[in-house]
Amino acid sequence: MADELWDALQHLELGREDPALFIPHATYVTVESRNRLSLIVRPLNPRSQNLNVVVAALPRVWDLTSRVHGRVINATFVQFLFQFEVDLLSVLRREPWLYNSWFVTAHRWEVNIDFEYLSNIDLWVQMFGIPLLYVCEENVVEIAHGLGEIISLDFHDATTTQIAYIRVRIRFDITDRIRFFQRITFDSGETALIRFQYERLRRICSSCFRLTHHRNFCPYQQPEPRQAVSRNSNIQPFFGPVIATNVPRVVEVGECSRQGEFGEPVNKMDKGDSTKRKNMGSARSDEEERTHGVAEHKDGGILKPPKKR
Repeated sequence: MADELWDALQHLELGREDPALFIPHATYVTVESRNRLSLIVRPLNPRSQNLNVVVAALPRVWDLTSRVHGRVINATFVQFLFQFEVDLLSVLRREPWLYNSWFVTAHRWEVNIDFEYLSNIDLWVQMFGIPLLYVCEENVVEIAHGLGEIISLDFHDATTTQIAYIRVRIRFDITDRIRFFQRITFDSGETALIRFQYERLRRICSSCFRLTHHRNFCPYQQPEPRQAVSRNSNIQPFFGPVIATNVPRVVEVGECSRQGEFGEPVNKMDKGDSTKRKNMGSARSDEEERTHGVAEHKDGGILKPPKKR
């Protein structure tokens, strides 16, 4: 009852109609200068990236433990305050960053920043498979535009010393599906299959190929339809332990019906009767287990692996 009353109080509009409290500019004049040297970081998979742990771990990854202060903003974002701009620029230059094998995005703080638009990440993509006859900046740009916004191109016709693959930095929305292949057709009629490899990529959803969750928690995964068992199918539903019907029934003669050598009832148990009964009971249990195991194989059941000792 007390909890219900407390929940009701939380939803009351107490103070909503009161006069607004005025805050003078002098009280927050230094906030903008402090936030100017800060990054807003968003872990892409909150299920696997605890925000409090991210706040403590990333400065160690950057080797800036004593010069960076992190704090949790809300359930999605964290903020890192830097002492020197050179450290902040170094972190941005070396992104993307990972924690617990999943990406985190980093954006420099801006005045009146809108957190809803902090939903992109810049990734280096290696492009393989462009035929030698068509290797040029113009073709690379055309292919890269199919992936997303081009941020930079690490290729120049006059200076590049290797063309086994072409590196392009592309901006992706975090809800975009990752593509690994693209078939292209040139005006000459020749076709090629281009392969994309993403640098530092460790994990994605293997169902929808997005960067924000594991397959077990995929919101885009369609539920598998339940298949009805056909009448002609050999698969039978299993509802409980199988009763063995082929096990021979063992009937023992009661003690009172046994007669001795002179026709008198024998009430005394012969030596070894208890052991014989245990052996016969064990034999029946073994036979039932074997019959039960055969029935499971026939029903298509999956055997569980043996427990580790």
